[in-house]
Amino acid sequence: MVQRRFHDPLKGRLERLRNRFATFAGRVQEYLASLERDEQIICSAMEWMEFERWYTGRVILVADAAHASSAMMGQGGRMAMDEELRAAQLLRAPSPVT
Repeated sequence: MVQRRFHDPLKGRLERLRNRFATFAGRVQEYLASLERDEQIICSAMEWMEFERWYTGRVILVADAAHASSAMMGQGGRMAMDEELRAAQLLRAPSPVT
């Protein structure tokens, strides 16, 4: 399903982000306070890559390599841990991975 592309105007972007996360504490507020300009907030489309399989031989794509998320989302590390754990579970399973 293709959705209409969301456009977030550059002007006022930092203030909108600060407002959206106003109830967050600690490091979130420290990070937002460290930003100075709207141009420091990059919003881009997420892409979906459709592959029949995510591996070849002994190589498997995980995290950002397999999920083209925007760099500002910071999800790559989390996805890598989730997927590597699942891959390890599959590799330790008694039946072959297909």
